[in-house]
Amino acid sequence: DSSSTKNMKALSAIRAGGKTGTSQDKYVTTGDTEAGNSIDVINSWFVGFAPSEDPQIAISVIVLDGQSGGGKAAKIAGDLMSWYLENR
Repeated sequence: DSSSTKNMKALSAIRAGGKTGTSQDKYVTTGDTEAGNSIDVINSWFVGFAPSEDPQIAISVIVLDGQSGGGKAAKIAGDLMSWYLENR
């Protein structure tokens, strides 16, 4: 999807290396009205470092119910690595 492409381009711009991932899980609701109902969730993760030729930062981001790994987790990781490299 376009957000994943945009995130990968942003990671490329800071010469980051890394791996995206997605894991499926189930959330079991609690409470008086919905207790015991199972909801499918897709978790997003990204593990990486930047810049690839001389790493200055390594990061791992997991977003529960974050959808694809190239989506929310990669964006957060890219934003944090960019900030670090610009402000160190």
